[in-house]
Amino acid sequence: MVIGKIQRLLSHSEPSQMVESRAFIKVTVEEVRSALLDSNQVEITVQADFRGVNLHACNRARAMLLELTNKALKYAFSDGMKGMLFVRFSASDNKYTVEFEDDGIGIPRGCSLGFGTRNVEGLAPLMGG
Repeated sequence: MVIGKIQRLLSHSEPSQMVESRAFIKVTVEEVRSALLDSNQVEITVQADFRGVNLHACNRARAMLLELTNKALKYAFSDGMKGMLFVRFSASDNKYTVEFEDDGIGIPRGCSLGFGTRNVEGLAPLMGG
């Protein structure tokens, strides 16, 4: 459902057309949060530069944003724990920076890297990260 809503947002754009970054990021993370049983469990703050991002970059960024947001909500705030998630997006020249920060429980020591981590590590180089 989340991916469908985001696709509708992006489907009205031509591949070379620019999508406004702040709106795109807010819609992406809020849609994932809305899937929580208690949507007020985690407060999400988005700080984003107002930039035009081409549709091709948005599709790649969407995959990473969905993965990072989903994993933070799933693991950092387990068992109904309340918390905060900060998403920051900045742009300089043709370089984009996305930062995620949460005040959740963290990754346990000795925990092996799972599919989500490998997925993000695979997506980052595709976006120049």
